[in-house]
Amino acid sequence: MPQIVRCIDDYFTEKKRDLYFIKFKAPRSRRHASLENPPGRRELMAWLAEALPQVEVAPLFTHSWNSGIISVEYDGTISVDFDDDSLAIFTARWEDEEGKSIDPRFQCHFMPLACFLEAHGGQYPSPPNMDDIWPD
Repeated sequence: MPQIVRCIDDYFTEKKRDLYFIKFKAPRSRRHASLENPPGRRELMAWLAEALPQVEVAPLFTHSWNSGIISVEYDGTISVDFDDDSLAIFTARWEDEEGKSIDPRFQCHFMPLACFLEAHGGQYPSPPNMDDIWPD
């Protein structure tokens, strides 16, 4: 099913907040699995919908606008808009005391907005002009 998959730059520019994202391990064999729904993704999405229905979850492409033209499949990564309470519920269920996932099929990562802005000179970057990428 077609869907819009935003990248990291889209997330920070639109949300203007820290980013939590969950990456899934790629299946060993692509013959029987889709990258879009790697092992563990459906189970975690169902748990998030049941345990944290108020938390926004969306597909996320873990590249930036400046990555150039990328011809890889979406790998199932999701952004999760945790607040302090929902993050505590998630970590109590899915992480050990060192912040490592107790499920080997995925790991939650944190990217602070401040680091993103620092990498872009303290400002939000402008999106690329698609006419420059796809000239007539």
